[in-house]
Amino acid sequence: MNIIAAITLVVGGALTKSLAVTVGGLESGINILSLSFLLYFIKKSNLPPDADHPYGHHKYENVSAIVTSVFMSSAGVMILYSSIERISSPVEIKGEALYFAILSLILPLLSYLVLLWTAKKTKAISIYAETRHLLVDATDSIIILAGVVLAIKSNPIFDSLSALIVGIVFIYGIITNIKTSLPSLIDEGLPNEYIEEIKGISLTVSGVKDSHTVRSRKTPKGYFIDMHLSLEPTTTLGKAHEIAHEVERKVKQSIKKFVIADLVIHIEPYLLDRHEESSN
Repeated sequence: MNIIAAITLVVGGALTKSLAVTVGGLESGINILSLSFLLYFIKKSNLPPDADHPYGHHKYENVSAIVTSVFMSSAGVMILYSSIERISSPVEIKGEALYFAILSLILPLLSYLVLLWTAKKTKAISIYAETRHLLVDATDSIIILAGVVLAIKSNPIFDSLSALIVGIVFIYGIITNIKTSLPSLIDEGLPNEYIEEIKGISLTVSGVKDSHTVRSRKTPKGYFIDMHLSLEPTTTLGKAHEIAHEVERKVKQSIKKFVIADLVIHIEPYLLDRHEESSN
């Protein structure tokens, strides 16, 4: 759909002298590139853990979102430059531009609906990022259609103005994608309220004397969490394992606000003097 849209709209924009229609074709061309990168990085992110990537390859999804943003920024700059230049020297567009503008709305909407269904099914961050990209395209297409109609009926400057607005929306989409991808790339942890909730849940398990040093980092597949549990010094190894397993089960079962990809628990003996010093 994007290949058809890119070729049709670029040719249509050239024939009708509509910058807005040409911009619609440019967006579809960017979609082809970004979807190709998406396919590649999704395959990479689904590879199992290996010696070089013991935590898996999940962050390749974030790379996909960043690469998409780079291409969007390139297109955004080009659109802004062309539209500002055309506003200073408006060009009369042909009436046939209206048909191409309608086509520029239909195809992105179809692409968006297909990809949204896929994103909901797979829960992949990179696919959600691409759906936002396509939703921006659909919004842009409405702006393009309005600009073409006004340019034909009223003043040709509206064609250029609509292209300028599309460029601004492009920039907004870039910012949104980057904001979504950064927390995982920089290993952002859970807010303190959730850390305290995890500690509280672990303390409800019989045999746990203390819970501390809970650390977390975000990935596209959920949060990786490690924590320390203090047990009675006389607890046997087998019993300590059972307690740790129960804490893991209960935490994962109780937490519904976010996904826990992995929970690693370190067991240590509860020494009263040491814990009194740490509390002081």
